[in-house]
Amino acid sequence: SLLNNLKLNSTHSDNLDNIDYDIIAENQRGLIILGIPLFSKYSLVSPFDPPYYQNVNGNSINDLSLYPLPDLNWKWSWDRWYVLMNDDVDDKGFVYSAINFNSVNWKGKYKFGNSIRRRIWIRMREK
Repeated sequence: SLLNNLKLNSTHSDNLDNIDYDIIAENQRGLIILGIPLFSKYSLVSPFDPPYYQNVNGNSINDLSLYPLPDLNWKWSWDRWYVLMNDDVDDKGFVYSAINFNSVNWKGKYKFGNSIRRRIWIRMREK
């Protein structure tokens, strides 16, 4: 899945062990009706769906702005989180799929029948 692929590539080093990236997935369920996206975190179906925000290990994140650094040796390199806008994503960074968040068929364009979407947030930190 998209999240598992990012997990495998979540560390950036360039021979510098003091730089890393935190990667968070934002998950939503819903549809587009008459051209209006009606996706929400409140439409997620627990326990079948992942949490609204989750890290690459699948752990729930309550508030992206309160996401902690691993320890006191780290500081944020970037002052905020950024949406990862690479590959096949829509203009807001979302990818869409049918029903299951474990899908391997994520596309950056909504199609009729897509009921879930996800986007990836990334933030760099350094020691």
